[in-house]
Amino acid sequence: MWLNMSRPTVSHLDTDWSKLPHLAVVTSDPAANSWIEMVISLKDLPPANPRKIFIAAAHPIHLHGHDFALLAQSNKTYSKEEADKLIKRDNPPRRDVALVPSGGYIIIAFKADNPGVWLMHCHIAFHASSGLALQIIENNSSIRIPPQNKKVLDDTCTIWKEWFAKHDSPAHPLQDDSGI
Repeated sequence: MWLNMSRPTVSHLDTDWSKLPHLAVVTSDPAANSWIEMVISLKDLPPANPRKIFIAAAHPIHLHGHDFALLAQSNKTYSKEEADKLIKRDNPPRRDVALVPSGGYIIIAFKADNPGVWLMHCHIAFHASSGLALQIIENNSSIRIPPQNKKVLDDTCTIWKEWFAKHDSPAHPLQDDSGI
């Protein structure tokens, strides 16, 4: 994921995200107040480039815009059959960060009651910049930006583009990570 600070996702909700491979975007338009369940699985895979060092690690995953129910957590490879035995839907713990064990998985659930563009990412900045991040566009059809806020957003983007153009250079790039 590589964010373009001059082009916030919320200003471009009609975009076909599949054509922008540098962004990881999940769109969801469920019935209001329904629950979304996500499996976040980490496999210990060697890197595609054999010259790079791969270190298996756990990842503290954080979701913006919501707290979530931690339905299951395991240090084993995800299997639906095994996960179904672990899932706890009766009073599961609530979190805004949960640790995905190295080589394991978590299953989380959050209520679709906050339309917007929300970030989910590893709380280790290097991991987020290396790709362990995504945006969730929740209930796109319900996202409303009041006109006065839209103007402030557009004006801020214009100011940022002008400032960035004057200060960014190949020798001294301003953005050296994902932007999150």
